[in-house]
Amino acid sequence: MEMHQIRYFLSVAKTLNFTRAAEQCNVAQPSLTRAIKKLEDELGGELFHREGRRTHMTDLGEIMLPLLTQSLKSAAAAKEQAQSYGKAEIAHLRLGLSSTVDIRMMQGVLGELMRVMPGLELLISRGTAEEIEQGLEAGQTDVALTAIHQDGWHRILQWPLFAEEFVVVANLQHQLANKAGINLDDLENQSIVTRAHCEQTGLFPDLLDTHDINADFIHEVTSDTDLAFLLANNLGLGIVPKNTVFADDDIVRLPFENGQYQRSLSLLAVAGRKYSKPADLLIKMLRAKDWSGDALQIA
Repeated sequence: MEMHQIRYFLSVAKTLNFTRAAEQCNVAQPSLTRAIKKLEDELGGELFHREGRRTHMTDLGEIMLPLLTQSLKSAAAAKEQAQSYGKAEIAHLRLGLSSTVDIRMMQGVLGELMRVMPGLELLISRGTAEEIEQGLEAGQTDVALTAIHQDGWHRILQWPLFAEEFVVVANLQHQLANKAGINLDDLENQSIVTRAHCEQTGLFPDLLDTHDINADFIHEVTSDTDLAFLLANNLGLGIVPKNTVFADDDIVRLPFENGQYQRSLSLLAVAGRKYSKPADLLIKMLRAKDWSGDALQIA
């Protein structure tokens, strides 16, 4: 089935006259008639009855009319969108963020990007650091931000953006809530909530084990929403990056003494892959951004 066959069919359905339909379609009537006949062969039945000078639609024609009308509209919309894309009137940016990266870090950058590219459509995906890198490899993601990058696929490009400290988060009623600074010894016999979605989920259990500190790891969550619920009910302590946002005012952040525990946030892309205009601009903007306000700038 070809688009010109659908156009001819719709014109005949509207005029119920093959001659007028051919004139409207700017085609010779025999050509229009042959195209309709070929369409009927493909659909397995007649679309029109011709009785002398009078033409009527068959039951099959009535059934096919709304379907073929929608097909023509969809094809026209697809063509229009393709032309707009070619003229850079619209563009897509597929951004991958690991689960622990707060998108509010990018508020100014994304706002400026949308301002200079008003036709931009964002497609934001979430996942573990491993899943985000797999999306890059598969071509499902253009640019990614993640808190860890393991040496794997050699074509992954990495630009470290900044480092941020880990802090302990607790309910205001917790016995440690008034401490000015936390050290590992303070976690002795404490209930700690582990974050399975965190790239460094094993960091602190390993540290405590190395220092022979017996903390009670009795809770595990896969989202910061669930962590906030447990903290709000004073059911344990969490260890999170400093920029992690909680809406509950009863949750306090307690820095580690000397701020010795940190993570690095990196920008990832694929070497040798042609970047779209928005992806190229986002990379440049993120690398040029001054991250020193809320984090320790490292690049």
